Amino acid sequence: MSVESRFDRVITSFYEAAADPEQWANSLSGLTDLLGAFATTFVLWDLRAQRPAFSAITDRYSETALQLYAERYGALDVSAQVASRQRPKELVNCASFITEDHVRRSEYYNDFLIPHGGRYIIGAKLIERDGVVGFIGIHRGLKEGPFDAENNHSLRVERIGCAR
Repeated sequence: MSVESRFDRVITSFYEAAADPEQWANSLSGLTDLLGAFATTFVLWDLRAQRPAFSAITDRYSETALQLYAERYGALDVSAQVASRQRPKELVNCASFITEDHVRRSEYYNDFLIPHGGRYIIGAKLIERDGVVGFIGIHRGLKEGPFDAENNHSLRVERIGCAR
């Protein structure tokens, strides 16, 4: 099956998950596998409360990690902060602005993301409406290494969440 066909299948699964939230973990796993990543997250961030209003994650991150992100570490997530300032569907690759020096000094990376298996993130703000921002983030760990230009292209973030 071609990458394009696999991506179409992932997008279809997102629509199915929107109708049946129990399907989010499986749906996000499809994107994770397509990009050779560790995990994928989908978060609806409440700008007023500064915490997730909804979040879904592949089963490669623990429920504990999801809870810790909601309670503390989401507010420290520089990648989400940068993505929130972008236009919807504009891809953000943390490798373009997170330095190794920042990682060494960062509570978010050292106490949360790396111990839970993550390190590198690409993603985008998908929508912003009524004080809520929807993000998708694809994560790789130290073992998988950073995302490159081919991965950025493969994500085709401009098609996620678009009516077809």
